[in-house]
Amino acid sequence: MYEYTWYQWLSFFYIYCFFGWIFESTYVSLKQHRFVNRGFLRLPMLPLYGTGAVMMLWVSLPFKSSLVMVYISGVIGATILEYVTGWGMERLFKMKYWDYSNQRFNLNGYICLSSSVAWGFLTIFLTEVIHKPIERWVLHVPTTIGIPCLSVITVVFIIDTAESVRTALDLARVLDAMTKMKAELDDVQVQLALLKAETEQKLEEAKEDTAVKLETLRVEAAGKAAQLRNETAERAAQLKYETTERAAKLRLETALKAAQLKEHSITRRYQAIVHSVLKDDTGTIDAPIGRHPTDRKKMSINYNHGKNAVTHYKVLKRFRQYTHVECRLETGRTHQIRVHMAYIGHPVAGDPVYGPKKSAPGLDGQCLHAGLIGFCHPRDGRYLEVASELPPYFTAFLRRIGKYDADKD
Repeated sequence: MYEYTWYQWLSFFYIYCFFGWIFESTYVSLKQHRFVNRGFLRLPMLPLYGTGAVMMLWVSLPFKSSLVMVYISGVIGATILEYVTGWGMERLFKMKYWDYSNQRFNLNGYICLSSSVAWGFLTIFLTEVIHKPIERWVLHVPTTIGIPCLSVITVVFIIDTAESVRTALDLARVLDAMTKMKAELDDVQVQLALLKAETEQKLEEAKEDTAVKLETLRVEAAGKAAQLRNETAERAAQLKYETTERAAKLRLETALKAAQLKEHSITRRYQAIVHSVLKDDTGTIDAPIGRHPTDRKKMSINYNHGKNAVTHYKVLKRFRQYTHVECRLETGRTHQIRVHMAYIGHPVAGDPVYGPKKSAPGLDGQCLHAGLIGFCHPRDGRYLEVASELPPYFTAFLRRIGKYDADKD
């Protein structure tokens, strides 16, 4: 266009694609301290630089006599190209190759004021400095050489561009899938966060419910403990009262019994079988009883330190070696009948303490039995008598000694 032919414009395009690749790769490699291929293609070319350079030349050539107009045309043309290219590549390949979002006065991140201003100065620098030697070299290349070379370069360029676009589209699909996966992961993270928040809330509610229940149980336990203490105290007081009352009744009954004993109003009649034969049908033994002077487990007749003891006896039946008697007590001393009968020489049959060392043959236990007890009721004063039958061993021994006497006769 203008004074250039189509193959000259194409030559400028490839040359600036190559210079753009050198500039971009060198700048990024120095910055990252390693080689970085900034080309979109496999060839050492950056079509964006070639397109930008041709576009800036194309829009500025009509105004090459005025640097101001060259600057303005460069700003407008480069800015439009940068926006359209950035927007198209993002829509096509699903990624941004540059982003001015952090710059002031930017539009969607594709262009910004500082970049547009720089494009204007770069257009002047391109047209007045860089392009002039390149223009002289391209114009001096014969068409017989230039066109075949451009044809080869164009074929390789088209093949490389098609393959690179296909790869980029595949990459775009991968990026799109990754974007969807990331969205799904973000959704999962949101769900997990909601679940975590819900779980924490439920745990907090459970802790509060547990604390309330524990406090309720503690209050109930304290109330029950207080109630139990009160009931225990009441029961203890009642038991104390009942025990005191029973003790008083027992003391009263004991006192009444002691008084009855003293007044001889208690009747106690025992039956006994004693050794040898009593001569008198009745008799009274009046001898004080106290502890044995040498054997403290036994009782004995003790006129110095003994207590008054009176026993009345009556013969019920006489046998050859034994006498069946009835004893009535006026006093109640320990072992009174056993001590008194042994004292007059007629110990109770089967008595291991006060009787003879050789026990009566075939006798299991001592022959002394409380047959009747009579007393006045401590509450209403009625006279009561309680009788008890002879135990089997006692009656068996009576039959045996009676049979023995009959056999002797």
